[in-house]
Amino acid sequence: MRLTFGNRKPELCASSSEHCEAGSRPRRVGELRVVTDPDSRPKLVYFTKVKKLLLIFISAFALNLVWENLHSFQYVSYKGGEITEFILMRASLFDAFVIAVISLPFLFISFFKEREWLLFVIGTIVAIINEWYGLSTSRWMYAAYMPIVPFVNVGLTPALQLGTLGILSFKIQEYLVSRRLA
Repeated sequence: MRLTFGNRKPELCASSSEHCEAGSRPRRVGELRVVTDPDSRPKLVYFTKVKKLLLIFISAFALNLVWENLHSFQYVSYKGGEITEFILMRASLFDAFVIAVISLPFLFISFFKEREWLLFVIGTIVAIINEWYGLSTSRWMYAAYMPIVPFVNVGLTPALQLGTLGILSFKIQEYLVSRRLA
């Protein structure tokens, strides 16, 4: 049973299709429809968003692990010690978590859904702030090979990491969901 509030008065529909009267459809976009049939499951919408977020996290972790390994030679040390694979994996987990958190508005809020490029901008800003923190607390030190971005005085590859891999993870998630591969 479906209750639809149309242009005039509420109409009670016996079928679960979108057509209430003989072949008629609601005329205005954004009409209020209260659906009480057993086929409607709000949990599916929630599950889909969680699945998308999980896909973003997994792809961000894999991409960050590759990125961290590729640019690790541009660092001298981490907290004064050697940079190990464990440290790179921990950094990849942290970066994947940050990308997943940054991606949340792009999954739930229509303003951000229409402006996916903002994911790159926000990710880059967060990465620069993270680099400032890491450098100011001496958590890591750059090697001579690290290209430095003028004015912000952080390394180029870490500054681009969260923005680039964030948008790439988001696009991978979109591709997998649209092709029903995940």
